[in-house]
Amino acid sequence: MLAIVGAAAAEAAVAKAHVAQRFEVTATVQPDGSLEVVEVIAFRFTGGDYTTVERELRPTDADRVEVLEAAMDGRVLPRGDGEGQVEVDAASRRTKVAWHFAPATNRVHVFSLRYRYAGVVRHGDGEDWFRWPPFPSRFDYPIETGAVRLSWPAGARARRTPGVEGPATSASPIENGIEVTVANYRQRDDDVMLSVHFAPGGFLGAEPEWEREAMRADRLAPAFFAAAAMIAAATALALWLFFLRYRRDGPDGGPRAGSVTTPPGDLPPALAGAIRTGRVSVAWPQLLGVVFDLARRGALRIEEEKGGGFLGKRKFTLHRDAGAGTLTPHEQAVMDALFKAGAAGERFDRALKRLGTRSRNVSRAVQSELAAAGLIDTERKEGAKALSVSGVAVILLGLVLALVLAATGLRLGAASLAVPVAFAFAGLTMVMTGAGFSTLTRAGLAASRQWAEYRRHLKAEIKQGRVPLDGEAIGRMLPYAAALGLLAPFGKALQKIQVRDLPPWLRTLDAAGGSAAMAAVIAASSHAAPHGPAGGGSGGGVGAGGSSGAH
Repeated sequence: MLAIVGAAAAEAAVAKAHVAQRFEVTATVQPDGSLEVVEVIAFRFTGGDYTTVERELRPTDADRVEVLEAAMDGRVLPRGDGEGQVEVDAASRRTKVAWHFAPATNRVHVFSLRYRYAGVVRHGDGEDWFRWPPFPSRFDYPIETGAVRLSWPAGARARRTPGVEGPATSASPIENGIEVTVANYRQRDDDVMLSVHFAPGGFLGAEPEWEREAMRADRLAPAFFAAAAMIAAATALALWLFFLRYRRDGPDGGPRAGSVTTPPGDLPPALAGAIRTGRVSVAWPQLLGVVFDLARRGALRIEEEKGGGFLGKRKFTLHRDAGAGTLTPHEQAVMDALFKAGAAGERFDRALKRLGTRSRNVSRAVQSELAAAGLIDTERKEGAKALSVSGVAVILLGLVLALVLAATGLRLGAASLAVPVAFAFAGLTMVMTGAGFSTLTRAGLAASRQWAEYRRHLKAEIKQGRVPLDGEAIGRMLPYAAALGLLAPFGKALQKIQVRDLPPWLRTLDAAGGSAAMAAVIAASSHAAPHGPAGGGSGGGVGAGGSSGAH
């Protein structure tokens, strides 16, 4: 890449332009298989001040690149980062050269660069050969005229006419070489690529390091893929042993389809909702189920605010009462989360948002109560946790291996990445399996299926609009509808009926609009919900062209 840096005012930058009037490249393949290159670029700067020209060289399909000399307007510049100096920043995968000069406007400067690629000629398959892009692969200016003169030692005999790819306007053979020209060449055009095939033995240099590494990578590739396959097989075996270890013997036994039309047992709404998918999960629906159940039992009271809210939205406040008696651990955790310490009341939406941010305590309490009820298998829970932790460790191992391989420049070949990728997929599979593994006992699994069947029944009833008309009956159904994930359709169904009597825990200014009040409370609950749950061929070319531009 060649970049040119400007120091013009922002309003003048629109009119700034730089053009390569000529871009001349002279390259000679050396007897030792290296390539020495001299670039001469005449830039015309217009419309603003320019202070820096940059050239980036990338030694792709070469051992390394060495900058020998940089000049401007025929004067060799000393190394440095000040005006009238050239800055060279060399790294293993790229070398940047920057010419620094006094601001230039509406004039032409000639920049030259001499550098050397080591180890560009390949050996093998009964011939010596190389490919090379003489112009940058990325540049931000047009090249009005460009010329390339490539030559090689007299002792090296080309087997056939050198290949020229890309938008060359002419290609002419010369003695032990070739000349190529371009006109109005731009970055959007294909890269110009030269390739030459020689009879073997014309170059004295040893086999390039990068070529030896590429051949070694080809030899090692099957081993890396075999290792990745072994990792996958070991993961499959480990998971098979895991499921064998925690297999449940005998039939599980579940309800007949359509046989559960009433709440199947005395589980509180949050606990019933937490197990209804066959695994334990405490999320926003279960939290709302607790809130409505506490309200039904007299521990909470919901009152409508006078005046309503913005654009006529109804607003409610939540108050703490003492009518529910002794609370279970998960209910107490919900009460503690809804209100600030010592507070007896809170805006309904704010209380629910506080609850969403403190759901972990509720989740822990729910799981403890399920375990105490014999519905969670502690051994299965610990096994799932161990599997997930092991999966995370395997993912980290894969990440470390990938970073080590990247730090070495993938010297073992791209196929080496198959091993860390295999570790990452293995670990991810273990984590996902552990997260989705049911920790329920046989009794818990049977209860889960009963509650899932009751949910299907309740969903069908709500869809058909068969909901109670009595406010007290609605209050009894509401906690389970919420905890089982049916709150939104339940609220829509309520909008189509007229509730006869509001339950005592709901105090509203609109005494005649029971359905609207219930629907408004449900809507406010849904709006407060947080997002997410709570809780081949000839290969490349020498140097790959690099890049260039101007500022």
